[in-house]
Amino acid sequence: MTKSKRLVHTACPLNCWDGCAWLVEVVGREVRAVRGVPDHEITRGFLCPKAQYYLDRHRSPRRLRTPLRRSGSGWREVSWNAALDELADRIGKARQTAGTESILSYWDAGSLGLLKGLDRRFWNLFGPITVPTGSLCWSAGLTAQEADFGGNLAHDPTDHANSRFLLLWGRNPLDTNVHLWPFVQQAREGGARVAVIDPVATRTATEADLHLAPRPGSDLALALAMGHAVIEAGMVDEEFLGSRARGFDDYRRLCDRFTPERAEEFTGLRAAVIREMAREYARHSPAAILLGYGLQRHPAGGATVRAIDALAAITGNIGVPGGGVAYANLFVASTFADLGGRPAPHRGVPRAKLGRMLPELDQPRVSVGVVARANPVAQLPRTSLVVEAFLSLDFLAVIDFELTDTAELADLVLPASTSFEEEDVYACSWHNYLTYGEQAVEPAPECRSDLQIYADLADRLGLGDSFGSKRSPREWIEEALRPLAAWGLKPEDLRGRSVRHPAAPLVPWQDGRFLTASGRMELIGPGYSPLSHRPPDGRYPFRLITPQHRLSIHSQSYDRVQAALGQPAEGVPVVMINDRLARELRLRAGSGISVVSPWGRLACRVKPMRGLNPDTLVIYSGGRVGRNGANVLTPDRLTDIGLGAAFYDCPCRLEAENLVAAPHRLPGDPSC
Repeated sequence: MTKSKRLVHTACPLNCWDGCAWLVEVVGREVRAVRGVPDHEITRGFLCPKAQYYLDRHRSPRRLRTPLRRSGSGWREVSWNAALDELADRIGKARQTAGTESILSYWDAGSLGLLKGLDRRFWNLFGPITVPTGSLCWSAGLTAQEADFGGNLAHDPTDHANSRFLLLWGRNPLDTNVHLWPFVQQAREGGARVAVIDPVATRTATEADLHLAPRPGSDLALALAMGHAVIEAGMVDEEFLGSRARGFDDYRRLCDRFTPERAEEFTGLRAAVIREMAREYARHSPAAILLGYGLQRHPAGGATVRAIDALAAITGNIGVPGGGVAYANLFVASTFADLGGRPAPHRGVPRAKLGRMLPELDQPRVSVGVVARANPVAQLPRTSLVVEAFLSLDFLAVIDFELTDTAELADLVLPASTSFEEEDVYACSWHNYLTYGEQAVEPAPECRSDLQIYADLADRLGLGDSFGSKRSPREWIEEALRPLAAWGLKPEDLRGRSVRHPAAPLVPWQDGRFLTASGRMELIGPGYSPLSHRPPDGRYPFRLITPQHRLSIHSQSYDRVQAALGQPAEGVPVVMINDRLARELRLRAGSGISVVSPWGRLACRVKPMRGLNPDTLVIYSGGRVGRNGANVLTPDRLTDIGLGAAFYDCPCRLEAENLVAAPHRLPGDPSC
């Protein structure tokens, strides 16, 4: 008998810029394929490789199929009733004996979807617990743009066609935001120039008209020096500064301290090159700056974004078509109803310092942990401290669909459903579309959604009625989307569709009114210094950065990265070093080397890389703990604002390593 075939409309749940709309091909009860939605204005019917990898993980034999309870040195299968009874009993007893703050709920964005946030509703009802604060990804930049503009908005991707100059600062769309590149190309066809500022000669950098490769952590000095050059050349927009901005005199005094000549000391770029980049940007109006996350993963990360925002302001590139500083666009998500309920006064621990701080907390001590849609043991800095912190708990439960590094430390693992098995709503932080994700197939036997897990816990702890444990996913979605009725959008009209939010601006701040207290754009002022990051010294002459590879995202699908780099999945990672430096050090492709930081040591294989800043080392993030995870090297320092993780303030050195020489040359890596 021929099995029925149908197409189901949903979206990618990965924490990626693009927020791709998906058409899922279902044959019988199985997902057979995933492809793009042809008429989606932004994602345009093509997908990056991670969509296929997500399908592979959905069907993987490594996927968890039943709750697991640690027993001695191994695992034993238990029923859902037994697993949920034990978890409810553990957190209930912890509340009674030590108070609610003795419980840690750790979550992040490993799997997106509006309903994933309902765990906040559960914990707000339960009481004040211990939670992570800040972000590993972007919080310094978010806080910076909130200070400058009063909110986090970005130009619609379609507006980039109006640009005459596109400056991609620490952003690599050909690898990590593939659907942006067609809009860059459209602008280029209209005569726009494309420039890249990045220590790494990424695929995007090799396609640009201009590429500057400054030292990691020197972006603040570079931005201020570019501002100095614009002011020096008399290329400021007096009208914008007089009517729409505040603080120009203070900003100018800050720039006076950082001439291009002084910035040369920080960046390694010649003063003449800095001046030329600044003037190229200022003379080609309108000009857009598109920021990545890496430039704010430093102790002065927030100040860096503020200095770049100010550069756009003094050249009149704020609030005009084709201009702007694109970082994060939170408009669509901000229009949903908040399902979290009344927030409880939770005790916060900065994510980046969780490994150090969690064991030090007392009154009460944290004894029980619950982790959902996150793999903190692999993703947090100072891996050794993080492992010790989670091992210090009396009981750890993890919700996931694989045995991640964090799950392998757990006492109880609950198998989660995948996005193919759930109904949800998806929005992203780049474009202005939202997607009503339909459920494609029933959950695999013995797998449950996060929502169902927390609803079952709520029932066991007497919170069911307040939580709404009997409500269906569709009922939750209808409540979340209710505010959209003001713009003529009803939940039933959105099913099976991706829709651009009708109120989302193409050009933020075009009316000249900002959401700051003054109503004007606020420019960065005195009190900031590029010296807030520690310069390299003789012991640690390099700076390590750990960007995303095009084939993975954080710790998901890292085995694909290893394969692309010619390494076994569990083998040592590859470290990229400047090709000329490699020749000076007599290091060939595949040579064994150790990367050593003040916090750890990691055995690697060498890959020479053309165009990489010579003071920079690159290891892709996402590896396994104790095997190829770069976070054994990274510091647990915080950014200046936003409680962000200063991953890239990582001094390091190279030491000889007794590894067997690679049996063959490393293959070319298209992401380099």
